[in-house]
Amino acid sequence: MVMNATTRGISNQFQRTLRMFREAVNAYPADEWRRIGENDYPRPVSIAYHTLETIDYYTSGKIADDFPWGYRFGVEWEDERSELQPSKDQLITYLDEIEATLENWLKQMDMSASEETYKWTGETKLEHTIYVLRHTHQHTAELSLDLHQRGCKSPDWR
Repeated sequence: MVMNATTRGISNQFQRTLRMFREAVNAYPADEWRRIGENDYPRPVSIAYHTLETIDYYTSGKIADDFPWGYRFGVEWEDERSELQPSKDQLITYLDEIEATLENWLKQMDMSASEETYKWTGETKLEHTIYVLRHTHQHTAELSLDLHQRGCKSPDWR
């Protein structure tokens, strides 16, 4: 299916956000990836894993009770055992897959259709899609701030 101008624009914004997300993940030194930062905020791996799993969930069409949380790595993002959390390479592989899934999801989306599964995200598929984009960008910004607090370079704005 060919994307209309609205869907192409949203796809472009997702691509920009996920490029920043990828740059943020790659900017973490290996010894910082699973370490809690200054403010006792979740570890970078947990924020990044949550971000991708949430995109996975919101593009699955499944309700929360039917989505297989933690399926990808055999651990949930909130699990405090950092050694069980994915490596940066594992997370980047997941990101590659999520980008492809997201692009296909957007190509098939009727943005004017009513949102029935995730009603809290908005009344239409357009609102739902923007909700997922905003959630992704929020966590990308958190990773960026965390990098800055750790003395690392954060991604450039896209």
